[in-house]
Amino acid sequence: MTVVSLKPELRTAGGETVSIYCDDDWAGDVYLVYREGDLLTGTVQIDTGKVSERNLEYVMDEVRTYISHLAAALNITTSSVVMMHGDIEQILEMEPIDTTDNINHVQLDGTYEHDLYAEETDEQLHMGSYDDNDDDAEEDYHLSLFSDEGDHVKYHLYDDFHNVIGMVSVDEIGETVSGRVDFWVEPDKDEPEEVAQVLFQAFRDEDVNQISFTMNYEDRHIADMYLEHRDYS
Repeated sequence: MTVVSLKPELRTAGGETVSIYCDDDWAGDVYLVYREGDLLTGTVQIDTGKVSERNLEYVMDEVRTYISHLAAALNITTSSVVMMHGDIEQILEMEPIDTTDNINHVQLDGTYEHDLYAEETDEQLHMGSYDDNDDDAEEDYHLSLFSDEGDHVKYHLYDDFHNVIGMVSVDEIGETVSGRVDFWVEPDKDEPEEVAQVLFQAFRDEDVNQISFTMNYEDRHIADMYLEHRDYS
């Protein structure tokens, strides 16, 4: 019989990231954000390439039980968790960041709510540039591969001073790229926007129609990035 285990990878006062394992093999992730005594929201992603059809409902039941027990322990009054299952494709290659590209159809909601690029303006976002003649020059925010667990990929998030400021967990299901950004250092008002641009540049693809990420710092929900890719040139 398949043994299902859920192993927390990151837990704060306001949320957690949990990996789903079937017989010690990674099979998906649970991303939850909550406020004790009030609300719990999140997503569950199960890789059907790792879970057989006959075991899928069993795995889903185990995840539901975990979330139910957590909600009861936190005295949650309202909960909303989206469960998705399908083939999760591994993301290994990232295109180099070009800060001159226009970013359309990006919606960044939450504490900082605004578009990354307004369609009717000539202003473009710049996250810094590097000059070989400037010893103090800053480089852009960037990602570095941290772990590859089969079809599940995680990246360290670096700021423009080469400091690790967070972890990015990424899954791709069909034409959708989704994941979670966990800031380890409290971001300033501009950082969620800058990080969203990095994510757009890194994970856009002609076959990807939607990119979405949740951004959090400790027990605080910072922002939600949502992008629809309609006409990549």
